[in-house]
Amino acid sequence: MSIFAVSFNNEILGFIYAFGLIFVPWSPFNLLLCLLVIPFDGFLTYFLKRILSRHRPGLCPKRFEVLIFDFRGREKNHSLPSGDSMQAASFWMIMAYFGVVPGVVAAFCAGLTMLARVYYMCHYPTDTIFGAFLGVLSFFIIKSILRLP
Repeated sequence: MSIFAVSFNNEILGFIYAFGLIFVPWSPFNLLLCLLVIPFDGFLTYFLKRILSRHRPGLCPKRFEVLIFDFRGREKNHSLPSGDSMQAASFWMIMAYFGVVPGVVAAFCAGLTMLARVYYMCHYPTDTIFGAFLGVLSFFIIKSILRLP
């Protein structure tokens, strides 16, 4: 579960996309799609977190004691929307769009990231749902700007 909690953090995101690009058919527009989704999601996350200013979930001492990793302590910004869920949804949409993985597998993997973010008390469930929705939306926005089929 911990892998999914951090796999779409800013420090790791570039490696995830670089690995994913290996499986995407080569074309300048496909590369541009991947390269534009990352900063678009990042800007959207930053902008909405500043406006909405929702605080992270409070730490439950009994629950916190059983967690092996303290991902919650790393989070310094606001909670809504979940940037990790947004990036995960965008990445897995790209992988499903190019046929790298079936859509069900993509949805399952994005869902695992969302679940992990809630499990480690980094987000409320609504933060991750809203983030994933925005990630899917940003994929379609960038795809339509590039006029990809």
